[in-house]
Amino acid sequence: MRVHLAQLNPVVGDIDGNTNAILAAIAQAVAERADLVVTSELAVVGYPPRDLVLRSGFAERSLAAVERIAGACTGVAALVGFLEPCPRGPRPTRNSVALCRNGRVEAIYAKRLLPTYDVFDEDRYFTPGGETLVFDIAQERIGVLVCEDLWRSDDAGSGRRYTNDPVVDALLRGATTLAVLSASPFVVGKDARHHARLFGLAKKGLGIIAVNQAGGNDDLVFDGRSRVLDRSGATIGLLAPFRAEGRTIDLEHATACPDVAADIHAETFAALVAGIRDYLGKTGHRTALLGLSGGIDSAVVAALATAAIGGERVTGVLLPSRYSSQGSIDDALDSAARLRLAAAPIVRIEDAHQALRRTLAPAID
Repeated sequence: MRVHLAQLNPVVGDIDGNTNAILAAIAQAVAERADLVVTSELAVVGYPPRDLVLRSGFAERSLAAVERIAGACTGVAALVGFLEPCPRGPRPTRNSVALCRNGRVEAIYAKRLLPTYDVFDEDRYFTPGGETLVFDIAQERIGVLVCEDLWRSDDAGSGRRYTNDPVVDALLRGATTLAVLSASPFVVGKDARHHARLFGLAKKGLGIIAVNQAGGNDDLVFDGRSRVLDRSGATIGLLAPFRAEGRTIDLEHATACPDVAADIHAETFAALVAGIRDYLGKTGHRTALLGLSGGIDSAVVAALATAAIGGERVTGVLLPSRYSSQGSIDDALDSAARLRLAAAPIVRIEDAHQALRRTLAPAID
C-alpha cells in the first residue's frame, strides 16, 4: 500500500484555505499513485477551534467542505479530520474523521476519548463517538483512531484513566494497520514518548500511520513529525518538524530511516520560532517591534524574531535611562547589527520617567 502523509499547518477557522490545502495534498497523492491520504485531526477547521464550534453554521460549513473534498477522491481514498454537526448529542459537534472514497463520504468515525486536562477542553465541545471504524484498502485493514484514542493520556502524564480502549476494539475488528490522526501540541520530550508507544504497538505486528498537525496556532505549537512504522517497529517514513509537508510512502518497499531524538535546545528554539512565525503570519502582522536592553533576555527574543520573520522586518528600540550603562547600550546596538534588524532607534526616557515621578509624587510619596 502507498500512503500519503498530509502533514498540514492549518489556520484555525479558515475552512476554505484549509480545504484547498487538503485538495492540493490529494492531487499530489494521486500524482504519486498513493492508495490512501491521511490528514491530521480536525484538518478542515484547524486545532484547537475552541468556541468557534459554537458559532452557528460553522460545523455545517465543515461538513460541506468534507463533501467537496470527497468529490475529489476518485483515484484515491482519504481520511480527513473535520468538525461534524451533532444536533442530538450532549454537545453540538463531534471531532470526526471522514473516509472519502469513490467521490463520496463512505463512512465517518468520531473520536471516542476526549481529553479534558492541561490545554485540552474537549468535553466542553464534542460528543464522544461510540463506534469503531475499520476498512479494507490495498490488502490492508485500516483501523482509524484520533489522537487520544491511541495516546490515552499516557503521553501527557495526566493520570487520567479511560474505561475503554479504541486500539483494542480496532484489533478485535481485524485491523492490520492503525491510522492515527492527531493534533498533539509540542512538549519537550513528548515525541520520544510518542515513538515509544507507536514502537510498542508495531512490535505486536501492526503497521502504524501517524499524522500530526504542524505549526503554531495562538498559544499552542504543533511539532508535526508524522511517521510510518512497519510491523517490525522500524520507522520507514518521518516528516519534518514544525512545518507542513506531504510525502507518499510505499509501505511494502520503504527502507528504515533514522528516528533520531532532537537536541533539546535546537528543538526548543525551533518550536519558539514556529510559534512566533505562525502567530504573526496567521494574524496578518508583517513586522515586529521590541525593546532592546542589551541584556540576554531581549537578545534572545530578537534572535527568535529574526529567525521567524527576518531581521529586515524587526525593529528593536533602545529605551535608556539613568539606570542604563553605556555597556548595555553598546551591547544592544551590537545585537541589532549582528541580526541586521530593520532599525534600532534610541529613545531616551529619562525626562518621561522624571515627569511621571513628579506627577505621581502627591499620591504615592
